[in-house]
Amino acid sequence: MSTRRSTKAQRPTSRAGEHCEQHTRDEVDWSPIIAYLQTCAASWSPEAGPTPDERARLAALVTRTVAREKGAADPLMLPADTLAQVLTRTVDVVSRTRAAPTVPAFDDRARLAAALLTGQPAAALARASGTTIATSYFVVALSIPKPDSTHNGSAERNLMRMHDLLAEPARADTLAQLSITGGTVLLPETTAGIRTVEALRSDLSEATGLLLTGAVVTAAPAQVPTAMRDAHQLLDMALALGRTGRIHCFDDLALEYQLCKPGPGREQLLAIIEPLRPYPVFMETLSRYACDGLNRRKLARTMRVHANTVDYRLDRVAQITGHDPRTPAGLSYLRSALLIDAVQNSLDTRHSDTTGESR
Repeated sequence: MSTRRSTKAQRPTSRAGEHCEQHTRDEVDWSPIIAYLQTCAASWSPEAGPTPDERARLAALVTRTVAREKGAADPLMLPADTLAQVLTRTVDVVSRTRAAPTVPAFDDRARLAAALLTGQPAAALARASGTTIATSYFVVALSIPKPDSTHNGSAERNLMRMHDLLAEPARADTLAQLSITGGTVLLPETTAGIRTVEALRSDLSEATGLLLTGAVVTAAPAQVPTAMRDAHQLLDMALALGRTGRIHCFDDLALEYQLCKPGPGREQLLAIIEPLRPYPVFMETLSRYACDGLNRRKLARTMRVHANTVDYRLDRVAQITGHDPRTPAGLSYLRSALLIDAVQNSLDTRHSDTTGESR
């Protein structure tokens, strides 16, 4: 009797142990993690290997990804056997990648992208990767929104998905440097124009389940670093204006871009609305008036005030700034100043949110 009870009691434990072991093996999809490990390992200096910071970032990224896959709030709460599995797989992948006589083509392409984006000699890297340097590139700045972890997975896993997509043989001429917040992609210029860039953005959005936003500038290889800076400035402006989920070019935002370029003109325009800052209600009324089609009655309904109150506030704006928003000339100056202010505030917010994260 006691033996039977003992046997019966042990069987479920044994099956549970088998189930737990199977769960540990199968719950984590290692393929994108391995692809990302290979990319990182191949990008390190052949002589020196990873820096301490690179090593720490990689370890944290992999353990966080596995923890999220297994529903653990903290990587330190992972079972010892899972942590051992993470360590074993990481060491194995990195060692095999570093020991390979030739690095994978995508990793050579990552180094080629870095060289082009920083203005370094790229011919030798192009030969090593089997990639022909294009005569002209679409330089694409991309912004990746923060994922809803419930539906889109972790930021790290989405980055791995994008690297996996860009590593496909059909994209052998595509060069990229990406982080969890965005980055830069180089596409050879084609006769299809911006449609080529939009197709890539769409594919990356589909792979991650996120609505990516981008900006594109065309440049010869030698001009790629300057084009990258311009593309990211254009992207920052599009995001500041709330124009997300598509690819932008200079034609879309030419006026806004010129207005927001640093210089005395920009500072003079900003100075127009500076006296309004102590009066937030006047600033809000002016902003809404400029955006609501100059319709004071509609604005009054929106703000739940009398139309005469709107008139009073616009009168005060004119008195304080010296520019009447109800005249074409006055409105032009005030709109330009509001645009520059909105873009600058958005950039300040975005840059503070991404402190410590590279593009």
